[in-house]
Amino acid sequence: MGANQSIRIKILSDEKQTGKTTWLEENLVNFGGFLSPIRSNKRIFLLLPQKVAIPMENPQGKLEVGKHKFSEFAFEEAIIYVKDQMDLGAIVLDEIGPLELRGQGFAKLLIDLTRNFSGELILVIRKGLVEDVIHHFKLQSFKPEIFSLADAKNDRLISYS
Repeated sequence: MGANQSIRIKILSDEKQTGKTTWLEENLVNFGGFLSPIRSNKRIFLLLPQKVAIPMENPQGKLEVGKHKFSEFAFEEAIIYVKDQMDLGAIVLDEIGPLELRGQGFAKLLIDLTRNFSGELILVIRKGLVEDVIHHFKLQSFKPEIFSLADAKNDRLISYS
């Protein structure tokens, strides 16, 4: 990794349930990728820019984080969707976390993006996991910028529109 220096990585990081996803949903324009909002007490993938919803949670799902179980099919659909957007100038992945650190979820997608995507990549990573994600995926070579939600609200996060 690190060969593609035309990628600009920005990390939005803050505590859980502080409004990161809500803020991104209200403010991102012309971004590809996905958000992971909660709708009717269930987490979904919201595919951008069309805002197509895919249910993420599944009681029989094999992808587990804490008490949550997720559909492998939903992750596969989101991955295919993002890979078809490599020609866009900006992509957001909400979020990169424990699954990816175990090599599951979007781990391979993130590696693929760092190798083959040119543009702005926003990664949402909960506070406390940022350094682990940076080191695990060798993102330090891309000199990622780290922003809090307060930074984002001050127009420092989004430069692409």
